[in-house]
Parts: sequence; C-alpha cells; structure tokens
Amino acid sequence: VDLASFYISGYSLGRTNITKVHQILQLAVIGYGYKNQVNAHFHNPLPRQTLGTSECWIVMRGKIKVNLYDTDNSPVCSRYLQKGDMAIFYAGGHSLEVFSRKAQIYELKNGPYEGDLLDKKQI
Repeated sequence: VDLASFYISGYSLGRTNITKVHQILQLAVIGYGYKNQVNAHFHNPLPRQTLGTSECWIVMRGKIKVNLYDTDNSPVCSRYLQKGDMAIFYAGGHSLEVFSRKAQIYELKNGPYEGDLLDKKQI
C-alpha cells in the first residue's frame, strides 16, 4: 500500500509526476522556461468514482515535521519539510509539528469534506 509521497523543492525543466496515475488526487511539478505557455483548455466532465480521501500539504513558509503512520496506526517515518516542499497522503495517517516561529501550508484534498466528525478518526 502506498502511504505517501514527498517532494523536496527544486527546479527542473519539464513535468515530474509525484503521484501514480491510479491515485485519487493527482500531483505534478512542472518547470517552465522563458516564453513557454499552456494553451487554453478545459477538462471534460468525465464521471469519477473514488473511495477515501487523499490530502496534499505544500509548505509556503517555515519548517514543519510530518509524521507518517501505517494503516494499522503504527509509526512509519518522519520528514522535515520547508518552503516549497510537499507531502501527499494516500492511506494511513499523518500528523504535523511546527519547527519555526511561523509556518504556513496549503492543504488540498478531494471533496466534498464532511467535517471532522465524519471525515476524521484520531490515532
């Protein structure tokens, strides 16, 4: 079972897929050169059926520690992330600790979000 993927920021030209194609939340890092462009487009309204919630944290400021837990709630690993780094969670559990005076993350996940009572289970 894939539990998570981590991306440590850096620059490279072109596309780097962080997630595998079967994951319910897709993440890629794309480096562009001068005068590159993305042509105007839209996405076709394809029916999609998902089970579960994937979550992505992008560190915008500060330093955090991500703790990753297996599907049986046992600790797996910890990673320190800084500005520009990302973590995407597929299964198991996760927690966050702040290791700087100020930290800010962007959190993305598939929805709809049903609130803490229905959507989360504490470890």
